[in-house]
Amino acid sequence: MNTYSVRIGKSRNNKPITSYDSLLRLEYEYRKDDGKFVLCGKESWPEVKCLDCKKTDVVWAEACFVPGHRICPYCGSHLFLNSPVEEDGEWVLNRARFY
Repeated sequence: MNTYSVRIGKSRNNKPITSYDSLLRLEYEYRKDDGKFVLCGKESWPEVKCLDCKKTDVVWAEACFVPGHRICPYCGSHLFLNSPVEEDGEWVLNRARFY
């Protein structure tokens, strides 16, 4: 049983938000986790696309959250980038969980 929710972005910006303060204020709504994730490759710092709007370059948002937390500067979805478990494994981007 899920005891957490995820933040799905509600904003639909054509240009990315550039200030961190504005990034944190993008609209979102809490929902049940839909289980979406994407494999991001084996590069040291992979370029990742948002699970919702599919635009690239989600922004590091670790100042107010846990390490690995990312926010999409276009739609406002909150995501989590997991580092590879194995040395030759792939990075995984999934939804950030809020308990």
